[in-house]
Amino acid sequence: MEGVSRHASEHHWHLDLQMLVTGLVPKHWTGDGIITSMPGGTGALLELLTSGNCPAVSLSLNHPEIEIPRVGIDNDVAGQIAVARHALAWG
Repeated sequence: MEGVSRHASEHHWHLDLQMLVTGLVPKHWTGDGIITSMPGGTGALLELLTSGNCPAVSLSLNHPEIEIPRVGIDNDVAGQIAVARHALAWG
């Protein structure tokens, strides 16, 4: 999410965390797309994510039944890098 925030700032995007906190689409929302860390929810948000009418990407691997692009973390690779860095630090 830090990378998304940095990119958003560099490109003058407006990020609204209301959907993340409430799981609801703000009234009169006219956004160009959704970046979410918790696809799912119910009602209007779920409908928006699955309708194909609004570009969406998830930063989570949760809810694989919702077919939207995802960016996930490979914990195995992250662990291997951490071990390698530790080993290199100790020679």
